[in-house]
Amino acid sequence: MILRRTLRWFVLLLGGMGLCCAAVGAESDSLSRRFQAANEAYAQGQYAQAIDRYGELLDEGREGVAVYYNLGNAYAKIEEWGQAIRYYEKARQLRPADPRIEHNLEQTRRRAGVYVPGRTPPQGLKGLVREWSPLAMFWGSWGLLAIGVGAAWFWGRSSLWTALRHPLVWGPVGAGLLGIALSFGTAYVQSLDHRAVVVAGQAPLRAAPTPDAVSDTTLPEGVLVEIQARRAQWSEVRLPDGTTGWVSAQALGDV
Repeated sequence: MILRRTLRWFVLLLGGMGLCCAAVGAESDSLSRRFQAANEAYAQGQYAQAIDRYGELLDEGREGVAVYYNLGNAYAKIEEWGQAIRYYEKARQLRPADPRIEHNLEQTRRRAGVYVPGRTPPQGLKGLVREWSPLAMFWGSWGLLAIGVGAAWFWGRSSLWTALRHPLVWGPVGAGLLGIALSFGTAYVQSLDHRAVVVAGQAPLRAAPTPDAVSDTTLPEGVLVEIQARRAQWSEVRLPDGTTGWVSAQALGDV
């Protein structure tokens, strides 16, 4: 189960560029036309229609940075801040260094009233690698491998042993193989990072997973929480300040 989730996560990372590339084949042509139709609805101010069309792509498993980012923009236009933040977060997971995503995410948090200046220090291994890009690591590692293979071909014309002993061969090859392993490891760790955004207007944080349990705090729309456990229609969440409690699962949107 975990292996399948990790592989699916990595496939999503590889697919992050898919909707930005030229369509190839009949299926890709259809996907490109439907994506463009959603973009046109957005450009015409038909934000609800654009949301529906982007959602149809997601329902078919056509996840990607472009869909998540545009969906976040559409939700922001109709001032559904929780959903907008949710999809910006999804886009940022696939492309952490994109300044457009970061800018829109920050501005939407400000409008939702949940923006906190400064960055929270990473907590634990998941927090440390949360903003790494396995996709960039993967392709960068393949680039190092290509350099090593090219160097091996150049020096190997005289002697394979001489080529293997040269630092320009074993250095890039070793670093490339290590980088590929780290990219898969990073994707796996990130797949264990279960976060969600409050998408309801308000979400009472309760002491137990029951509707009549004590609620000392109400979470506003747009707050990002970490999922600790799930039970029936409830999710145990942890806030950035360490506070924990139970929230109705219907009030949350997974990131």
